[in-house]
Amino acid sequence: MSSLSEAGVAGMATDGAEAAFGAAPPLYFLSSATDAGRIEACSGTRTVSDAERAQFSYDANAILPRDDWRKAALRKWDHPEPWAFSDQRFNCVALLHCPDRLLRLIAPIRSGRTRPDLELMQDAMGDICTIQGPVHIHGIIHNAPGDPTVTIDHHAKRRIGLHVDNWDKQNIDKRRLSPNRICINVGECTRIFLFVPIEIGSVVSILRAAGIDVRASPRPTALGRLFLHRYPNVPVLRVPVDPGCAYIAPTETLIHDASTAQMTKVDYQLTIRGYVDARAGQGDVYVCAFA
Repeated sequence: MSSLSEAGVAGMATDGAEAAFGAAPPLYFLSSATDAGRIEACSGTRTVSDAERAQFSYDANAILPRDDWRKAALRKWDHPEPWAFSDQRFNCVALLHCPDRLLRLIAPIRSGRTRPDLELMQDAMGDICTIQGPVHIHGIIHNAPGDPTVTIDHHAKRRIGLHVDNWDKQNIDKRRLSPNRICINVGECTRIFLFVPIEIGSVVSILRAAGIDVRASPRPTALGRLFLHRYPNVPVLRVPVDPGCAYIAPTETLIHDASTAQMTKVDYQLTIRGYVDARAGQGDVYVCAFA
């Protein structure tokens, strides 16, 4: 398999991760060829700096991507066997363009004139995806522009950086059965979705194979941080999500976050959790491979 980026493979050789990833199943990315060509990768991750902690109120243990972004080299999937999104839901990210009727439905929701109607929205999304229950609509969420990452632990009032969602409190061994999400950019600027291209089950397997006791870090974000500390040269992917576009991602199994660092206006997005599957014909399938 071809690499995510030259920096990613070169870096992984220095921390012993290259061999460990050989047994990990690949993570898939579904999009148009044009959108796939805009994805970038960095050479790994780093602990948040003291200056960033002060300026953006980060948790002391937060981990962020490095800033050496370059075009990612994704390999187009050309395996002769049939490929179904529903079979790979736990380790597949998709970038989709929303139909106009869906965006027209969302406009009054963003303005506060109406509440989301699940049945209408599922019908409007039917051209690009299906959603099965239980379904949870999080409504319109807004974030300030200019932030390296957006997710905040509201109890601690601190940004947490790259993390794994824990809405469903699933045991790590059952995470592959968790719902995923669709997140629609209903703002006016391109927002960024960041993710480490390896799912949490493989993260745990790699840590165990390295002789690391994962029982001391039972929470998924703690496991993700342990993994990134052990393998800091694992690349992060940066996906631009334009206004009117959406990503589907298994955020209960992926180390991820969003960024508004390059935005000049407020970020508005609508998130729906459920069992979301991209319909066939929405683009090509690519492999995020390490070796």
